[in-house]
Amino acid sequence: MRLRSLVLAFALCSICLIAPAETFTLSFTDDLSSNALLLLASPTGTSGQFLVTGASGTIDGLTATLLAPGTFPSDDSPNDNMLYFPGTPSYLDLNGIGFELGTTAYYNIYSFLDTYNAARGSTVTTSDADATFIGLSNLSLAPAPEPPAVLLLATGLAALGLLSQNRLRVRPSTVRRRG
Repeated sequence: MRLRSLVLAFALCSICLIAPAETFTLSFTDDLSSNALLLLASPTGTSGQFLVTGASGTIDGLTATLLAPGTFPSDDSPNDNMLYFPGTPSYLDLNGIGFELGTTAYYNIYSFLDTYNAARGSTVTTSDADATFIGLSNLSLAPAPEPPAVLLLATGLAALGLLSQNRLRVRPSTVRRRG
């Protein structure tokens, strides 16, 4: 009975570790500031490939709103909002992930020749000639645990704690009399 309970608790703890991540934390530094975004992504059906469907956070102190795929104003590479994790060799492709910053600018984060860059332009940008291209540093992408996964992990750990507490509880010894 205890072994079965222990196996069940272990299974509850490990389920959230093998579930596919759909929330990522993206952080990077550009020419103006350090930035962090929380990206919501859906698996595309291809292993390691995700479509970013939502975002929250700021870039250069301005609220970042995710643009629909193909809407970043660029001549050559409109955003496709694709993310690759674990990122071999890169987390992003040439088309990148596009954002509108407040009401003043567009921003597209992309990878070119295994380096991370951004294109920044005004909301009226219609060509690459109007955009400023920026090199990014310290770009990192990590899966963020989803609240249900954290709850599942906490439940499994609580069950393990209760099982170990029951095991450690002092039990009165029984003395058998022969007679």
